[in-house]
Amino acid sequence: MPEDSDPADRTKREVPARKGWMAPTVDAGSIAPSRDETGPIKLAISVFDPPEDRFVEKTELGRGGMGRVVEAIDRALGRSVAIKQSLASASSDLARFEREVRITAQLQHPSVIPILDVGRDEEGRPFYIMRKIEGEPLSTRVEAAATTRDRVALVASLLGAVDATAYAHAHAIIHRDIKPWNILLGPFGETLLIDWGIARRLDETDVDVVAIGTADTNIALTLHGVAQGTPGFLAPEQARGEVVDARADVYSLGATLFYVLSGKVPFGRIEASEAIAFAAAGESPDFTWIPDDVPRELTAIAAKALAPEPRDRYPEAGAMAADLRRFFAGQLVVAHDYSTRERLVRWLRKHRVAATVTALALVAIAIVSVVSIRQVLR
Repeated sequence: MPEDSDPADRTKREVPARKGWMAPTVDAGSIAPSRDETGPIKLAISVFDPPEDRFVEKTELGRGGMGRVVEAIDRALGRSVAIKQSLASASSDLARFEREVRITAQLQHPSVIPILDVGRDEEGRPFYIMRKIEGEPLSTRVEAAATTRDRVALVASLLGAVDATAYAHAHAIIHRDIKPWNILLGPFGETLLIDWGIARRLDETDVDVVAIGTADTNIALTLHGVAQGTPGFLAPEQARGEVVDARADVYSLGATLFYVLSGKVPFGRIEASEAIAFAAAGESPDFTWIPDDVPRELTAIAAKALAPEPRDRYPEAGAMAADLRRFFAGQLVVAHDYSTRERLVRWLRKHRVAATVTALALVAIAIVSVVSIRQVLR
């Protein structure tokens, strides 16, 4: 082997490929049908004896510079799956793909798509197999919402993504790219937080430059001073390219909540570069974009999560989820500073029957007192 060959290419040649991991694409009538197709399914004789060409590619769902995702049929189990395949050749990109797989595989949560298997194709390109999901991005639902009430109703779905983030934080993992486009809502109430491609473990030995690989394939994945994420949803410290922790995800969740409540992307009326600069400078989104008929507690939760200083935010996603649950349960929300009047109104709503009985009793006492006084005066 020539000395100047790419270590990544050498690795691909040395690792044995899974033979026949996917059969050639065939006509729709000979593979597992979708809901509107009616062809026979070529299954294995037994699920315990899967064919070598177990997966039949059906449809390409998406493609980017670094990889592609296809829908495929699992001929052993007769089900649809999704396969994400890396098309990268650079060592750093391949290492990033592997880290995505390792991190996602550790997140056994209902709102994280499970990884079913991994391998390499006959050309040595890595792939992983995951559950095929149905649904649409949270952003699509927000855009389709006709009223503020319709958008506020979506907060319950957003809570699923907050819970998934809380689970990741409990396992020392941060997502770093939470946004409405990475939250999928399923047809049966499911919420899925997807795309863990730039996620990172908090307990990695070197958080400024994460090195993965052998001595001759050392790869820097996360470089200090490089902003990673999406404009409008980047925490200030993330926009400055600093090392971040769970509170950066909290900021992104707060920005997503802001988007749900207002229907607008934070800093969305300016160019992406300006949005990053605004965030890096610690500027806050314009909360006047949130309509007055949005419950003040929800606005307060968004404001706390979007605090420019990390110390002023929720310490991790679990605390934010707890505050959202207090709101749904009608309890006092930690983020909101209640006035005396608000507390009185809440008490009256909660103890409506007792308050009504007490008021009627006071009225009765007042009437009896007036009648008694008039009789005495006569």
